[in-house]
Amino acid sequence: MSKNAGARFVKSVIGIDTNARYAHQPQNLEERARAALGPAAAYTEEEPTVSEWLQELMPTKAGVLHYFQSLFPCIYWLQRYNIRWLLGDAVAGFTIGLVVVPQAMAYAVLAGLTPAYGLYTSFTGAVLYWVFGTSKDIVIGTTAVGSLLVGQVVNRVKENNDSMYDSQQIAHTLSLLCGIVLFFFGLLRLGWVVEFIPYIPISAFVTAASITIMSTQIPTALGIKGIKSQSPPYRVIIDTLKALPNARLDAAIGVSSIVLLFALRAFCSHMESRQPAHKRAWSFASSLRLTFTMLLFTLISFLVHGSGDINPQFRIVGHIERGMLYL
Repeated sequence: MSKNAGARFVKSVIGIDTNARYAHQPQNLEERARAALGPAAAYTEEEPTVSEWLQELMPTKAGVLHYFQSLFPCIYWLQRYNIRWLLGDAVAGFTIGLVVVPQAMAYAVLAGLTPAYGLYTSFTGAVLYWVFGTSKDIVIGTTAVGSLLVGQVVNRVKENNDSMYDSQQIAHTLSLLCGIVLFFFGLLRLGWVVEFIPYIPISAFVTAASITIMSTQIPTALGIKGIKSQSPPYRVIIDTLKALPNARLDAAIGVSSIVLLFALRAFCSHMESRQPAHKRAWSFASSLRLTFTMLLFTLISFLVHGSGDINPQFRIVGHIERGMLYL
């Protein structure tokens, strides 16, 4: 059976009319078009065959090279890097470092890990992003919502497995699984999927996560122990109010630091409006309020406890190992 006969047989079985598009086309259309155009050369677009269509989809050497170059955008801008950019990046890195260091340690505690893991996460994310990323204005590193979700997974796995695995092992496995999923999302260029996610559910999720984080940190700020932070927020707040008589000296540190943070933010915002000429300076000072508060209460802790072996009067971070022992 020839190819044409086989094609006609398949079309008859399936019921496909390949000439349907020409059913309402006037006869001698091509000749009439040539006559209307006169001496101008007529162009007739031929339909591509399957082999031609597949050939267009096949990657070329230039296309493959361009794709791999797009995976490392730093190749393009490193050739134009200059001293002016370096000075700006140094100032930005120093400023962000002062904010990220205490914030990362707090997020690590929120995730149920040691503070050192917060430092690792805030450092490695920024180091890797400049190689693969394309945006100069983006937040890379630990977040409150991510730390909360990691903490919930860690606590749930430990409860269901009778503490067979420690928090670090669970966090490592979770990070590996998330990394594999995100790797294939990036490899397949599926970032456009995010554009179809409605804004309202995201806003509601972030708001709910903020309420949950706030409720879980109230017992810690007041130095109250025995509160199950995995419970619903309203349950945590009720249990915290019942246990207020058991508050420790941590309450003075926690409440005063929160008040100081809000006071510094309000003062800097007020000075920005009063002194527009120095708006950038006051905005810079406002961004360092977390660092200032951390340094102030670190000094207070040192004056209270001194150095050497101590019996802490309130909860402290404790010793952080040098280097990257957990990597």
